[in-house]
Amino acid sequence: MHRLEWIKSPFNYLLKQKVRSYIFYRFFGCLNVTQLSVLAYIYFSVKSIMQSSISVQVYR
Repeated sequence: MHRLEWIKSPFNYLLKQKVRSYIFYRFFGCLNVTQLSVLAYIYFSVKSIMQSSISVQVYR
């Protein structure tokens, strides 16, 4: 049972990675470089805002 899970899990992991990368490429293939850079900028700014708010909560 445990051995079977061990054999199955890498396969499931690889399958998920493949599906994820496929979706990723399909989604970002539709966008051009400008939209991609804008998305990256938004993502990193939101990430930095989240991190700063978390650190503020910790210090309080």
